[in-house]
Amino acid sequence: MGSGGGAHAIRRIQRELKEICEAPSRHWTASPVADDFFEWQFAVRGPPGTEFEGGIYTGRLVLPVNYPLAPPSITMLTPNGRWEVGKKICLSNTSYHPDLWQPAWGIRTMMEALRSHFPVPGDGAIGAIDWPVELRRKLAKESLDFVCGPGTRRNRELLPELSPEELAEDQPEPVPPELRAPAAVSAAASEGDGSGSRAAP
Repeated sequence: MGSGGGAHAIRRIQRELKEICEAPSRHWTASPVADDFFEWQFAVRGPPGTEFEGGIYTGRLVLPVNYPLAPPSITMLTPNGRWEVGKKICLSNTSYHPDLWQPAWGIRTMMEALRSHFPVPGDGAIGAIDWPVELRRKLAKESLDFVCGPGTRRNRELLPELSPEELAEDQPEPVPPELRAPAAVSAAASEGDGSGSRAAP
């Protein structure tokens, strides 16, 4: 987006960045790319008890110049079997649904909502894919050594390594009701189904 964004948006983004730095999550990290406050890169840990467990996935978050009055766009960079790589994804808190966006939501809200939607079937949503569970598990393992580009670190280096006990105690932060993924719905419930908006390779 560049640094020509509105002063109000920049102040809001700086405030959110400060809050994220002061109270970091063990399960995701997000920060601006270089000096551009409107383009962020993130890494998120796959939720436990799902086929994404053990994986770390990176993506891009692009904030509009009138943020927080309008929602961001989210693009995944690491192959995951849930969303297409390099394509904007459709969630109720992304740029595909400006009518549902609430300015009180922020980057932390977006990361927690994204993480909660990993195990939910795509049901043909834009950018969604429903690959077989075993392939997703394979991608979760491979994601740890994924590198976004030259000079960047492997995904496993972007988040702290957690013990099995710490993973078992994983308590996601609250997500607004409007953004919550449907309870107890997971692709793992239909092993190897593979149906969805795009077939597995």
